[in-house]
Amino acid sequence: MSTLSSPRGRARRRPGFAARRWAFALVGVLVGCTPSGSSPDCRTTADGWSELILRHQVRYPDWELDDAFKLLHQATMGSEHAVADSTAPLRWMAREWTSMGEGPTEALVDTLGVDGRFARIHLRAWRAYGGSPDSLVAAFVQTARAVPPDTAQLGCAIAALTQLARDGRVPWRATQVASEAQAWAARHYPAMEHSPRFEIEYRPAYRVVALPLVDSLLVRGRLAEPPRVPSTRRTRPQPARRLGAQIASR
Repeated sequence: MSTLSSPRGRARRRPGFAARRWAFALVGVLVGCTPSGSSPDCRTTADGWSELILRHQVRYPDWELDDAFKLLHQATMGSEHAVADSTAPLRWMAREWTSMGEGPTEALVDTLGVDGRFARIHLRAWRAYGGSPDSLVAAFVQTARAVPPDTAQLGCAIAALTQLARDGRVPWRATQVASEAQAWAARHYPAMEHSPRFEIEYRPAYRVVALPLVDSLLVRGRLAEPPRVPSTRRTRPQPARRLGAQIASR
């Protein structure tokens, strides 16, 4: 019996020590399942990953574990898709641009993760800003081609999520997070889809872009004549009031 659970244990570690050690030990298992990973020191980024996860939980209280995994994947791996050229992404954009309809108002630029390597550019906000869909596709494709994924930090992010689960701060059990994360790692972390519940409740529409490309995109990516877009219904998350407020650090 461990000293934590035995009333007669001669030594008692401070609360949460074993849980943190267990969560960070998971990183070695997760990273070891991928050829590109190397074991990082997750202690330096744990708080940042926890903050990102908890902020998104406030914004999307009905999200599911797949949605959390998708967030962490995008924050560390970017728009990691097999993008040979812009043909398919342009086709996806054309379809979504005309069919996405109304939805919750989101920030224009939604920065993801520790050190902010990537951001979600939300399509409804981008269209209201007068953004060109083709310019956004170009930035998406450039991100997929040129910005390397960080499998090691994905392991750290998953460890932070597992620790939050052990602390009861997210709605999933730590054993569930660990089990599904290991299965995901064994498949070399393919890109995730949002859960059906998330799709229905929040109607997500965005593209992931490397953060260094965002400033140029905001300046050069606007249409000559911005379209008139009907106001969207006011649901969570709350709308940004000014352009300056549309850049959310998450």
